[in-house]
Amino acid sequence: MKQFLLNVLFVFLSIAVCAQTGNLKFHDGKFKIVQITDLHWVESDSYKLQNDSTCNLIREVIHLERPDLVILTGDGVVSRNAQNGWKSLGELFEEEKVPFAV
Repeated sequence: MKQFLLNVLFVFLSIAVCAQTGNLKFHDGKFKIVQITDLHWVESDSYKLQNDSTCNLIREVIHLERPDLVILTGDGVVSRNAQNGWKSLGELFEEEKVPFAV
C-alpha cells in the first residue's frame, strides 16, 4: 500500500512539474482559468466508454471557453492504474495545447 501511495504521489508531482509553463500570459488584460474537479477517472477497459465521454466533455469545455490554464482538483484518477490514467489525461491537454496543473 505504501508503494502504491508513493507511486501516486510521484505521478501527481510529475504532472504538476510537466504542466508548468513559462508561456502563461494575459490576453487583452484577461486570464481565464477553467477548474475541472472530481473526474473519478478509472483506468480500465471496462470504463472506456465513461472515460471517452469525460474526454469529449473536457474537449468541449476547452473549445467553448478557450482557457489560458486548466486546473484539475478533487478526485482525479481513482483506479489502481493511476499512472496510466494521469498519462491519458495529460495527453488530452497536450493534444488541445492547453496548459494544466494538478
